[in-house]
Amino acid sequence: MRFRHGLVLSALAIALLGFRAQARSPDLQHGREIATNGGAEGAQACAACHKLDGTGDPSGAFPRLAGQAGFYLYKQLKDYQAGLRDSQVMGPIAKRLGEEEMQDISGYYASLSGPFVPPPLGDSRLVQRGGVLAAVGSAEKNIPACVNCHGQAGAGIPPSFPYLAGQFARYTRDQLAAWRDGSRRNDPLTVMRDIAARLSEDDIIGLAEYFAQVWPPQASGGLSGR
Repeated sequence: MRFRHGLVLSALAIALLGFRAQARSPDLQHGREIATNGGAEGAQACAACHKLDGTGDPSGAFPRLAGQAGFYLYKQLKDYQAGLRDSQVMGPIAKRLGEEEMQDISGYYASLSGPFVPPPLGDSRLVQRGGVLAAVGSAEKNIPACVNCHGQAGAGIPPSFPYLAGQFARYTRDQLAAWRDGSRRNDPLTVMRDIAARLSEDDIIGLAEYFAQVWPPQASGGLSGR
């Protein structure tokens, strides 16, 4: 699994180099305008679902974006635009965004540090199960630790691996389920699909609840405080 992890890093590094070769520094004010009013070609305002401060929808229907790595957000928009990631909501929006608009809105949300709202306490047994999987994985199921790619306590490893800590449990649960059934397929070298295929329903719930509860350490270089 360590070898595959190296291949994923290499693939993402190549993609990142391509992005940097054509990108300029994002215009954060323009990004804020898109978040507030939508894009020039009629893309819906991002704040309608993700809020202007990027804290998302507490129901978990729309994820938290504040402080997420800009390249990761940009890549998701490109994948929605190309049909590599399916969404009846985000697909049409991404297709109405221009290249610079995607760079600017990604940079804008990456620049934010919206507050976290502590979630309701989940099933302690499942939260503990999720914490173990996140920290050390499962040798029995050949599941690697989430921290290998997503950082200590799920703080994320910019620019390519998103933070999971503080993300809404429903959203994380839905994404893991989508990886598992193959309806989400924009992972390099199918790594997330392979991992999710070995997760049970309780594993998925436990991971989602665990990451919703934890806050990334200040020293991790990820998110700051709550």
